[in-house]
Amino acid sequence: MSVRIKLIAFGVLLATLPMVTGLILLGTSRQVQVARRKADFAEQLEREVFDLTLLTNEFTRFHSPRAERQLREHQDQIQQLAVQLEAVATEADERRLVGNIGRHNQRLVDLTAQLIASESGDVDAASADSRAQWSNRLAGQLLGAAQAVLSDSRQLRARWTSQLVTAQRVADRLVLIAILLTVVLGVGALAALYRSISPPLRRLANAVEGFGQGRRLVRVESSSRDEIGRLCHTFNEMADELQRHHENLETVVEERTAALV
Repeated sequence: MSVRIKLIAFGVLLATLPMVTGLILLGTSRQVQVARRKADFAEQLEREVFDLTLLTNEFTRFHSPRAERQLREHQDQIQQLAVQLEAVATEADERRLVGNIGRHNQRLVDLTAQLIASESGDVDAASADSRAQWSNRLAGQLLGAAQAVLSDSRQLRARWTSQLVTAQRVADRLVLIAILLTVVLGVGALAALYRSISPPLRRLANAVEGFGQGRRLVRVESSSRDEIGRLCHTFNEMADELQRHHENLETVVEERTAALV
């Protein structure tokens, strides 16, 4: 392999490693973003459900119009969040929890409507129960449904928060591995390039210096087939040719000296 090809390959490697690292970072950042989005949805849902539980408790105790209005608003927001959560839920357990939240919230809506109707006298209480007992029963069911939504939302948040932590850890490890791999491969490629170029050049330089100092038998050992290897081979041929000329010259001088004597 020629020196030119080696340099081109080294340059391509140096350009490729950052690109690969960037792709790894892009993939891991997307996973972290998806996990963070899920965790944010779950956190928002838990806040809404917690407020809903407080409002449900307030409404069942005092039946204030303000609590009724806010209760309905939170129920609508939870229903909208449940629709958004269905779009990001990918695993079976996640879809199950989201489905439970939607069903429990719909039950909250129905029970709230029944309780409001019961308190306003729009519906008759059951024959065996007084209106107060009927309202208390509805209130208990309403609180139970609110607690069920809160429990499912907490499970969902814990699950997605765990996924976020895991995704961040995986991303950090992949980034560290990518950086270490880039450094190791870059240093390894540079060392290999150095070993393939510097030692032959140093041997050639020493041989040329020695030949110039009169050491006619010095030669350069090189098995490489690149430009440096060809240069070493050319130097050896030149040194052999000069050595033959020198020997021939010495022979001619000795013959003529003998003829004169």
